[in-house]
Amino acid sequence: MAEIVVVVDSGADVPQEEVERHGIVVVPMHVTFGEVSKPDGSFDHDEIVQYYEKTGSIPKTSGGTPHDFEVAFDEITAARPGAHIVYLAYSAVTTASFKSAEIAAQGRDNITLIDTKYVTVGQGEIAVRLCEHLEQHPEWTTEEAIAEANRLCKQATMSFLPTNLKYLVAGGRLTNAAAFAGTVLRVRPRIDLENGYLVATSKYRGRMDKVVNQYLNEFCKDLDREEIWIALSPRVTDEVKNAIVQTLGKLGFERIRWAKCGGVISTHGGPNAFAVAGFKAE
Repeated sequence: MAEIVVVVDSGADVPQEEVERHGIVVVPMHVTFGEVSKPDGSFDHDEIVQYYEKTGSIPKTSGGTPHDFEVAFDEITAARPGAHIVYLAYSAVTTASFKSAEIAAQGRDNITLIDTKYVTVGQGEIAVRLCEHLEQHPEWTTEEAIAEANRLCKQATMSFLPTNLKYLVAGGRLTNAAAFAGTVLRVRPRIDLENGYLVATSKYRGRMDKVVNQYLNEFCKDLDREEIWIALSPRVTDEVKNAIVQTLGKLGFERIRWAKCGGVISTHGGPNAFAVAGFKAE
């Protein structure tokens, strides 16, 4: 029996009850407001919107540092000698966390680093599902656990729906921003994760709560119906929440797992946005 410790970035937005239930270790990412840097998760995500409203600027985000990962890896090794660490990383092309973890892992033979190529609950659902499968299969070896982690990364998919592209364009996180720039304030853009990159793939017009039905019907058509993850950004309206619940109910999902977007994804998604993640039907 292999003892596995799953590590994620705070940007995975794993709910605290899941972190505690599965013993997931969370390494902080960082959000900088002017000259002040705060660990992601140490403040309410609405501060992102308040800062933008006050200054007209978007806070800056950054991944975990090599020191952040060294501390996490050292603490795990000290508390659980013999355990193998599986770090399921925030998309490596969007932040420096994966590189920082590589630096911190040098000289250690008990760590496996996997780029999930997802962010927020796309990354988080992989971590939680892996932990659940590890509990169901205590006989798995380290190699089997790692193989399952890689399989889940390939099976996962995620997208998010911001109210507009102001925050993503300002933060420089959208690969094809130029194509959408002229309609930043007039459309509801669908943002998908494609090989780790955030790519605007569709445009919807109309009120946010009215767009939800079309968006979810299109995104969910090939998903397994056992469960779906939803992460809410600051100031999501009751109308949008209700539209999400009603649409997913009609689509036949057995369970909705809710999460709260932390500071990192809220900085890029802005207010009244949400992320959706699931696993493709096999």
